[in-house]
Amino acid sequence: MLEHAFITLAQEALALAKNGGVYLTTQDKKVNSMVIGWGQVGVMWGKGVFVAPVRFSRFTFEQLRVGAEFTVSIPSAETKKGLAICGSKSGRDMDKLAAAGLTTQPARTTSVPVIANCAAHIECRVLGMAALDLETLHESEKARFYGDGDTHMLFFGEILACYEED
Repeated sequence: MLEHAFITLAQEALALAKNGGVYLTTQDKKVNSMVIGWGQVGVMWGKGVFVAPVRFSRFTFEQLRVGAEFTVSIPSAETKKGLAICGSKSGRDMDKLAAAGLTTQPARTTSVPVIANCAAHIECRVLGMAALDLETLHESEKARFYGDGDTHMLFFGEILACYEED
């Protein structure tokens, strides 16, 4: 596995998120992966940070509230097919990874695993979270994305490891 400067690989992850998604994996009583289509990367508190937005209604939100870590896996051609299931089903109701034909492997620095055979991985420890405030959001975005009022919690994850698979 090749180490990467977090900013380069994280920006690549965000570009792919915008065009099909990346896997955000959590673990409480079970491992679960959802697909995220947006996020942010940067430096906060003197650390590399990946900001993962997760809607309050999602099973992943429940897991992140009790868990202190998450991983982001950038799909390869081999694992891209699983995006359809992990992006449309709930981990509350099923084992999405099994249904998608995906497996996990241990992460380098977190107890939450990464998706095996993906192109690259980002491992994070949650530093904090902030709820998206609809009162401060522009009306066009509010109408387009939050008509039902189901907003996002922003999870700020310190990037502990960022690497490509061999």
